[in-house]
Amino acid sequence: MCTADNNTLEIIAIVLSGISLLASIGIAGLEIYKNKKINDINLESEFSKDTVQLYLTKRFPEAVNEICFTGEKLSQIDNLQNCLNTFRNELKYFRYCDIKFFEKLKKKLQTLEDYIVANEGKRFDADDQTVVQKKIVDSMTDIYKTVKKKYKNG
Repeated sequence: MCTADNNTLEIIAIVLSGISLLASIGIAGLEIYKNKKINDINLESEFSKDTVQLYLTKRFPEAVNEICFTGEKLSQIDNLQNCLNTFRNELKYFRYCDIKFFEKLKKKLQTLEDYIVANEGKRFDADDQTVVQKKIVDSMTDIYKTVKKKYKNG
């Protein structure tokens, strides 16, 4: 009877050892995957860091601040329009390494550009001016969040 108990214990020990081995291999594989993803994010960040930083911290805020209403008409959009265009062109690196992100960001940039161009020179009462300004700020916020999410999550 002792032999049967020893055999059972040996089988349990072998099974547990196998499970531990598989778990160790799985964890090692997961760590390799995570490290590769982090390295990819760091590499992408290095390639686009200066451009992204320049636009998000300087050019976009300045361009949005220039937009105003003159005689109830939306005006001074040229700088923001140019920034949106140039930023989109300067991030073409992502077109080749992360097309999903590139297309998503490109669409957001284009949508905002289309909005301001379509509304340039239109007359807006005070309430509508607030709506237009909010739409521009919300669109910019969405652009910033998209870029932030890219660098945060890869």
